[in-house]
Amino acid sequence: MVNPSFNIGQQIGAFQAKNMRENEIKGRESQDVNAIEQILAEAQATNDPKVLQNTMGKILSQVSPERQPQAVKMIENMMQNIDAKQKEAQGRQTAEQAGYTYGAPSAVQAQEVKNRDKQQYLQQYGLGGGVPQQQGQMQDQPMGGQAKSEQMQQQPNQMQGMPQQQGQQQQKRFPQDYSDQELISLQGAPYREISEPAKAALQQRQAEAKAAKSAFEPESEKLEAKRVSELATEVEKEYKAAATEELRLDRMVKLDKEGNVSSGALIKVMDTLGLPIGVLSNPSTEEFRKLETDFIRDVSKVFPGGRITNYEIQSYMRTIPSLMNSPEGRKEIIRNRKLMNEAKKVRYEEYKQILKENNGRKPPNLGLLLDERTQDKLLDIEDRFVEGIEKNIEKSQVPLRMYDPQGNALAIPPKDVERALKAGARFQ
Repeated sequence: MVNPSFNIGQQIGAFQAKNMRENEIKGRESQDVNAIEQILAEAQATNDPKVLQNTMGKILSQVSPERQPQAVKMIENMMQNIDAKQKEAQGRQTAEQAGYTYGAPSAVQAQEVKNRDKQQYLQQYGLGGGVPQQQGQMQDQPMGGQAKSEQMQQQPNQMQGMPQQQGQQQQKRFPQDYSDQELISLQGAPYREISEPAKAALQQRQAEAKAAKSAFEPESEKLEAKRVSELATEVEKEYKAAATEELRLDRMVKLDKEGNVSSGALIKVMDTLGLPIGVLSNPSTEEFRKLETDFIRDVSKVFPGGRITNYEIQSYMRTIPSLMNSPEGRKEIIRNRKLMNEAKKVRYEEYKQILKENNGRKPPNLGLLLDERTQDKLLDIEDRFVEGIEKNIEKSQVPLRMYDPQGNALAIPPKDVERALKAGARFQ
């Protein structure tokens, strides 16, 4: 019979032996884990997947065969973790450089980028609450949160009282330090914080310049500017009147060709042309003399060459009522009126060209330029106008009989009597 005490001792010994074996296995496992962790920690510090791959052989050489599959699995997991961390770090760095929050929704990121771009743009002009970035200044390299925070705390203290380096350009103030050309360009800036102040500054400068010019401009220059303005207004007004009159004249020509010209229609047309038949038919009246004076003034203004005399204009006006009685006579009246309108159009076309050459501005020598550019054309039109009037006068007036110094009889038109007397001709 086996002694019970012996069985108990045997069981205790077996249990202790088992514990020793388990402790030995756990000890080896702990050593293996520690070895793997140490090697992987060294490899992780390099942040290089190739180094991690090369550690496989080193780990397997130090791990027991039964633990090698576990070691391989741990390395694979660690490599995946490192790869994920590197991608996340790269994503965060890209987000920081681009100016958006890593992991935020795409709409939020897009708005953050716009805000960052706008802030950087405004900082170029000392706006946006940031320190203006000097031309050629390098941007700060990405840094850790603590280091960046320390730099932000130190930067104001470093900037205060910092002497300006020799040759360092001082930041221009916006908009007061910018030239007119720069402000004109900045009116098209993408942000209102720049475009509107640029526009306002330009307008203020123009107003100040105008006020200064007005304050110190000599009286003679003011009078000259007024004269130029009045001349431009006159040319524009005469052109509009000529264009309107041309429509009436063309209407009159059409009615005459159709044979539909009535006395009432003729009277109405002549009234619109400033040649009322009722007044022209009574040369002895005061109204006729006033109309005569106005017409002489108008013709002299249109044709400044002086080739047509007052006597010729007066004689022509007396022929108008009779000219109205025949198609040929009406045609002559229309022809003469169209010549006057043609002269007005010539002045207006040259006036437009002068404005175009001066960027829409009226030059101080506008009158001189108009005279120089229109002289030849106006003289040609004036010659045709005088020729037509003289022809009308000759048709409507009976020549006067005069005699030259030798006693020969002469048929002198009334308009040439004065010249004939100066040449020695006489009445009998």
